[in-house]
Amino acid sequence: MTQDSAHPPKARLVLRVGITGHRPNKLGEPGTASYTAVADAVRDALLAIKTSLHRIASTEALKEVYAGKDPLLRIISALAEGADRMAADEAVAPCSELQVILPFASDEYERDFKTDASRDEFRALMARATAVMILDGTRAAEDRAYRAAGRMMLRQSDVVIAVWDGVPAESDAGTGAIAADALRLGLPVVWINSRDPAADAVLLEEIGDPAAGEAHRTRPWASLAERLRALLLPPEEGGEEEAGNAGHWALPWRAYFAHGWPRWSFLGWFYSQFVALFSLQLIKFVVQFKCCWPFIVPALRLPNQDQRLSSAKHEGFTHGRLGEHYIWADQLADEYGAAHRGGYVLGFSLAPVAVTLAIIGFACPFAHAHERYLVILELLVIVGIIVLVVCANRRRWHARWLEYRFLAEQLRQMRMLAPLGLAPRSMHAPAHHAFAAPEASLASWQFRAAVREAGLAAENLDHDRRWRLKTQVVLPLIRDQVTYHRLVKKRHEQVAEGLHVTHIVLFVATFIVVLIHLAHEQWHLFPFWFPPVASVLAAVLPAFGASFAARATQGEFHRLAERSEAMAERLGAIAQQLEGLSDPSVARLGSLAEEAADLMLAEVLDWRVMLLARPPELPA
Repeated sequence: MTQDSAHPPKARLVLRVGITGHRPNKLGEPGTASYTAVADAVRDALLAIKTSLHRIASTEALKEVYAGKDPLLRIISALAEGADRMAADEAVAPCSELQVILPFASDEYERDFKTDASRDEFRALMARATAVMILDGTRAAEDRAYRAAGRMMLRQSDVVIAVWDGVPAESDAGTGAIAADALRLGLPVVWINSRDPAADAVLLEEIGDPAAGEAHRTRPWASLAERLRALLLPPEEGGEEEAGNAGHWALPWRAYFAHGWPRWSFLGWFYSQFVALFSLQLIKFVVQFKCCWPFIVPALRLPNQDQRLSSAKHEGFTHGRLGEHYIWADQLADEYGAAHRGGYVLGFSLAPVAVTLAIIGFACPFAHAHERYLVILELLVIVGIIVLVVCANRRRWHARWLEYRFLAEQLRQMRMLAPLGLAPRSMHAPAHHAFAAPEASLASWQFRAAVREAGLAAENLDHDRRWRLKTQVVLPLIRDQVTYHRLVKKRHEQVAEGLHVTHIVLFVATFIVVLIHLAHEQWHLFPFWFPPVASVLAAVLPAFGASFAARATQGEFHRLAERSEAMAERLGAIAQQLEGLSDPSVARLGSLAEEAADLMLAEVLDWRVMLLARPPELPA
């Protein structure tokens, strides 16, 4: 738990700098003038990045959103001879640390180093590293192993320093190829020209084709500071109207960090009872009340904060504070999701009550003496509906629910991705480009901050560990989601059917009441009080029927059931592929885990785009 566990945790400000570059065969041997000049350029670049980091950290906005610790510069290196070690040597500075990615097991990797002095240096740097990830590369596919380590370094970096001579790489594991990959991923690439290390470092924008006479396109070094500010600063806050005009919903990060642990709410309880009753089908509920009670009792309580936070490791989080971040986001998403859903269900439930009060006062002679009280009650019900809708919009329950659910879902995927050195990929759904862009959201910013703080997982991804990750982490998480979506499909089909049946029953009841009323007018079958009662029923029953139909439409229960069925099928197919892997490689295991993560995030983003455009409204 954090020192201030009464509020969502703040991540420490961390900037990750990856290094790629040539070995001594292109830089000169250590101790030579050319080698020393390049090492000085790397040191200067890291110092400039660190200075920019501390300058940005001193701004008031960042003091409020990151944990109260000095900012940390983390260097990500493969510790190859040459440029990799030049950067790693600088990790001894205060507020710096080193994390290492190896393409092979360390004893195999040491075969790359020619001298005992080089091997001793490697071991000394390994001892200083705060985390080491060992990949499953082999000498039989050496280039593939080096490229995998380079790609992993990029996935763990915010900025990349490339010590490169500007000549196209001879293999896809060369410095030029890794620099090109970094540009494709949108990472800032600081280029130190190994042929002219005394020249100022620049930001590489595009790699040209020398054979076609194209020069590499660069930008001045000073532009890096703006890239870092955009990465580290939280999204701008704004009100709902301002955010809508800007084309995105800028939820206030101050409000997120000010949240306390969610407490029991009537709206959440009301929605849980609505689903519990209609998932049993309302008609059956009359004779099956005892079956519903197990659903009702838990809704009267919320998870205890200390117990939930202490259960992070039991929920599959073993790396850093990602579990704590997830539990807070998940709990807040549940709170606002329940408030939003309970709000519209309660609003549509109260609307026909107002109609009933109005009709009784008008149509029933024996109620005329109490008409004033009926009008007051009707007014109170209408005011209650208005207050409910205004609160929902002012507090933006639906936006907070979707934003916090998006954050929680990204963090949950880290259970299976972090041990593989991965994280959920940026989602660029076309519908989001002009509206509610996920990459510019509070959820994405907070997620990136939490992942930067957690850093690289210390893993030796040998055969046994990959097998355990497959069978104990990745497959169970995917299977849990398959089971969840099958249950959701069944429950929402039952709710949709229950609402539909109730709507039809009320419509038929209205028809019967009208027929009986008509027969009474012809043959006077009932006492004097029957006509006003029949008039009330003929007006009220359709109002309640319309209310149930509106709740079915607003709740999207049929759509939810269909979506869950499709999710269960697609995730089940991924699980089958995983089950068929007897010796999964890191690449294959990571690819399937990312495919599953993308699928689960796409579902959240689909709902995000649809529901952000549908704020709560007054029931018609």
